[in-house]
Amino acid sequence: MATKEQILNDIKANNEEIKLERLEKIVKDSACDQETRKIAFIIMSEIYIKKLWFGNAAKTFLNAADLAKTFDDKKDLFFKAGELFVRTQDYFTAEDTFRKVMVLASAKDKKTTHENILAVYMNYAKELESKRMQTKAISVYNKILTLNIPLEEANKVRDKMADLYEKIGKPRDANWIRAQKASSIENAKQENEKKTTERTAAENEFSAEKFIGV
Repeated sequence: MATKEQILNDIKANNEEIKLERLEKIVKDSACDQETRKIAFIIMSEIYIKKLWFGNAAKTFLNAADLAKTFDDKKDLFFKAGELFVRTQDYFTAEDTFRKVMVLASAKDKKTTHENILAVYMNYAKELESKRMQTKAISVYNKILTLNIPLEEANKVRDKMADLYEKIGKPRDANWIRAQKASSIENAKQENEKKTTERTAAENEFSAEKFIGV
């Protein structure tokens, strides 16, 4: 098994394309052990990231994850791939990849893992906002609303979306998002009232049964 340092020494070159060609030979060499091929894929991903080829980097991280031997290693590599798929705006593949991350996470880590995945989307949306790429930022925030987040957080996202719609001259869309926020608050209020009514009825029924000795 070759270490990362050994592989880097073997592929030394001033040209990144030559390095990638040498790494391709390693990952395709059936005589190479699984761990060596995994490390070669990771190095390929790192080169792709430097070149801003995020789609290629994501795919090679997937290849590395498939070769990883432990759940934690697989989880970390799938997470890196998912993060890069988000940056390519391939949200379908990102979601599928993050689903694998959640499956591999231990029960005690699932909440934190979900929060880390949410942070990937939030950070990317903020980055797009900072670059004044409002339309793309809106698409990310729209995706975030599908990620099973608490109502308070979801409505903060809706506020951001409404502001962005205003900035790009779409007041009708901004008002629609604000209406969604108002509706979600009203629905939550009605649901809480329903639960309170049901709980009170159950408590009264229990008290009545106890009083008459049932």
